[in-house]
Formats: sequence, C-alpha cells, structure tokens
Amino acid sequence: MQKIIREFFSVFKTHPWWAVLFVLMILISSVFHFVDPFVFKLLVDSFVAVVSQGQGDAHALLWLAFMWFLANSALQITMQVRDFAFYTLMNYHWLRVVADTFTRMLRKDIGVFNSYKTGYILEAYSNGMESRWSINYKFVNYLSSSFLSFFIIVTVGFFVSWQLTLTMLCIIPFQLVISYAGYRYTKPFADKNHRLWSRAFGIAGDSLQNVHAVKSYAAEKHEVKRLRGAMAKAIDLQFIINRAWMYIHSIDIRTISLFAIFGVGAFLVVGGKATIGTVLMFRILTRYILDPVKFLAQNMNAIQKDISRHEIFEEILHREQHVLDSAGSHSHKGVAGHYVLDGVSFSHGKRKTLKNISMEIGLGEKVALVGPSGAGKSTLALLLARFYDPDKGSIMLDGVELWDWDYDALRSHLAMVWQENMLFHESLKFNIEYGKRHSSDRDVMRAVREAQLGSFVKGQPKGLGTLVGERGIRLSGGEKQRVMIARALLKNPDIVILDEATSALDSMTEREVQEGIEKLISGKTAVIIAHRLSTIMHCDRIFVMDNGRIVARGTHTQLLKTSPLYKEMVTLQSHGMLHD
Repeated sequence: MQKIIREFFSVFKTHPWWAVLFVLMILISSVFHFVDPFVFKLLVDSFVAVVSQGQGDAHALLWLAFMWFLANSALQITMQVRDFAFYTLMNYHWLRVVADTFTRMLRKDIGVFNSYKTGYILEAYSNGMESRWSINYKFVNYLSSSFLSFFIIVTVGFFVSWQLTLTMLCIIPFQLVISYAGYRYTKPFADKNHRLWSRAFGIAGDSLQNVHAVKSYAAEKHEVKRLRGAMAKAIDLQFIINRAWMYIHSIDIRTISLFAIFGVGAFLVVGGKATIGTVLMFRILTRYILDPVKFLAQNMNAIQKDISRHEIFEEILHREQHVLDSAGSHSHKGVAGHYVLDGVSFSHGKRKTLKNISMEIGLGEKVALVGPSGAGKSTLALLLARFYDPDKGSIMLDGVELWDWDYDALRSHLAMVWQENMLFHESLKFNIEYGKRHSSDRDVMRAVREAQLGSFVKGQPKGLGTLVGERGIRLSGGEKQRVMIARALLKNPDIVILDEATSALDSMTEREVQEGIEKLISGKTAVIIAHRLSTIMHCDRIFVMDNGRIVARGTHTQLLKTSPLYKEMVTLQSHGMLHD
C-alpha cells in the first residue's frame, strides 16, 4: 500500500501546478473544518443571549448568520476544488501507471501466461488497477485532508474547551482497537476469498474463449456448474467476512461520542464552564474528527479487499520467468540469421523437453525440424525466437548471445507463423499491418497479393476494412493462414519460423498457402516445423528430433538412407505424397 501511495506522489513532479492546487485546497479546507463550527458556535450563543436577556441586535445576528454561510460555503467549495485537483492528478497518474503496467505484462515471457487462465489474468489486471485508484483516493485525497483537519481541530479545540476535546479523543482508541481486531480476523478469509473470485472469473473467461468447444459438447450446464461451484466457495467465505464486519459496524462510534459530548457538556453548561454554542460546536467537530476514524472502520473491509486484489496482481507481475532479465543492448541493423546452438537443454517444470541440443543454421539456410509429437520441435523454435531462455547451453545469433540482444532489435529480425491463428478482432488491414505498423496501402496490398489473398480481399464489400472476428472466426482456415503470411511478408524479416503453418489445411488450400510461404522464406533464414513432410523435403537440411534430442540430420535423400525414424515417418505418409 505504501508503494502505491509513493508512486502516486511521483505525479507531483510532472504536474506541479495541479499538485500545488491540491495541497493548497487541503490546507484551506482543513482550516475551515474548524472555522465553520466555530462561527456556528458564536451564532448559537448570540441567539441564546437574545432569548435569555429578552433583547438583541437582529443585524448582528444576521451578520453572524451570513459569516457562517460564507464559512460553510468556502468549506464546500475548497473540498470540491480539492477533489477536482486530485482527480486530475490521478488521471495523469492513471494513464502512466496503466500503460507502464500493461507494458510490464506484455514483456512477461510466454511461460508466465501459460501458467494462468486468460480470464484470471484479465480479472487480476482490472482489479489491480482499480485497487490503485481506490487506495489513493481513500488515503491521499480523503484521509490526508481529514487527518490535517484532525490536528487543527484538536489543537484549537483545547483552547476552547479542553474537557470536551479530551472527551472526543477518548473514543478514538476504542474504535481503532475494534477495527484493527476485525481487520486481523478477516484478512485470511479475505485473501482466500479474492483468489476464489479470481478463479471463478478465470473459469468464465476460459469458457468464453473456448465457447465453440463448450457448444460442440453441449457443456453449457457443466461450465455453469463449474462457475457456480467456485462462486459458492467464495460466497461462503464472504458470509463469514460480512458477519464479522456487521458486528463491528453495529458499534456506532459517532452515537457513542455524541452521547459523551452531551453528557460532559451538561455538567459544563450547568457549572458555567461552557456555553450551549460550545457544546453544539463540539457536536459538529466530533463529526469532523471521528469521520476519518469511522471511515477507516467502515472501509477496512474495502481497503483489505483493495490490498488483496493488488497483491494478487503483483504476484503475476513478479512471477519467475523462464526468460532471464538481461540488459541486452546489441542492435544489428544488417541482415541477421546465422544461429549456433551449443549444448542447449530446457525443461518445462520437471519435464526435460530439450537435451543437449547442438546445431548450426547458416545465414539464408532453410532447415526443417521433424519428429513425433512431444519431440521438442516447437520448444526449440520458441527458444530460437527467445520466448524462453535455455536452462543450459547457449544460443548465438550472428555471433552474439541471444540475451545480449536488445529485445526490440531481436524481434525486428523475426517473424513467426503458427498453426494456431493469432488474429485480432479488428480489420484485415489492422491484422496484416501488425507486422509493420503505418505501412502504405500499396505495401499492404503487395503483401496481400503475395500471400494469395488478393481475390478474397477484392470480394469483400469493405475490402481491407473487413472485420475478421475474434481470433479470425469469420475467416476460413486457409484465409487465416494467408492473413498471417501477409503479415510476415509485410514485415519482410531476416528470419522466419513456421510452426505447423499448413497442417490444419486441406491439400488444395495447402498448395495455395504454400505459394505464399515460398515467397515469404525466399532469401531468408527459415526454420520450418511441419507434420506433412512434403512441405519440407526440399529444405537445405532436415533435423530429426525424438525425445528432446536431435537423432539425425541431413537432406531428405540422405535421411531416407540413414535415419530409420525418418524413413518410418515417410512410409506412414500417404503413398505418392512425396517426390524427389
């Protein structure tokens, strides 16, 4: 919580005039928190004097009433200006924090995202941001002003009536002890409760993301049951929390304090040590003094919720990554693509996926990775793109360790096309242009034509403005792949990694997509993972993988003679599919 508040104060440096206005309004409003009830005291005592003496000056009373009106109005205006300045500062801070945090999230390696449901991450991100706003509002805007008012009121209050001031103060420790006890009792329940709610939203997000599978297997009731089960556990804990705070909030500190003020005030008024106006003034001051304490007591549950939400999000942000943090600064602007791997090993958890991989890929060379499922082909491709860092060994690109490369510079040389489409719920142009932002329409259309997508685009009423739907749901499998190939063609990278890019397509569509792939990899270093061996038989070299190791390497013709596993894979393919 302290970290959140400290980060908010950093905005004071970037927007000093708003900060000055905010602090000034806090000071002025805090002063008027005492001036307002003090003028009210003078007004009441003047009315009492008129009643008791049977005479008085109406103009003097009217003047005091007008002064009270001005004091109260000034209090309200300064509080509104204070809130306005705070919200302005918070908006500037919010813009920076949301953007910076989103950057941190996107910079996390793929292993972190693979550890959580998408819905869980989105819920944690949303709640984490909201908790920042809520904590800053409660502590910086409201409580800072309230506590300054507290010190002013207590200091001046002692000069007006030390007895009534002490009466007010005696109630505060009682409320603080009760609130703190409630906070300590409910915190374990609250932490677990918020994790259960996040899990429930994770289930909902996962179900919506895979809604086609849900509908295909008529699993709507099953998913609702899963969601209700997670929510039921959260609600059971919420019941315990709510019951505890019901008992705590039933003890009304303001009622107790007013009873004490009137009780002590009665003796003071009868003894001639205080006026009725003084007692009524302290009735108002009691509200100003005890409101922040009552606010803390009543909002302890909400504050606790904010802290727990932020801790859940921070847990994701600080999740240990497979990609090691490094201050890589190497930026190579020329053509890149010469890989050297030496003794590379990698594990997913306890499962060792790659074992002592050593290989070299020459500049502009086309190589293929083949092997049975689970052999480690996709993992090796992800390491080449530095989605992960190896547990052992090294990967060098153009003579430089991958972790010594600048992140953006490394990515500028790479393009990847997966079997699973990676399309946004945006227009065709947005998705294609994602490979190279702010490209001209001419360049985009050239990529469209080279990806064999031209006739499709021309057939759409909105052309490149056609929405593809979430994850490209409005496109066929071949159209999705061609969009991703067009994206890579537009980027024109030095290194292309194709991971089963055509395995989900029928033979006719595959042939059309393959034409786009040939243009994409022409003159570039290419790493191709393919289930259909017909797409890789003409590669410069083929690496056969099995159980995390490279068990054979060579051309298609060589491997047919030297690798039993490769020959078996070829035999299992349909006859006539491969031709030398």
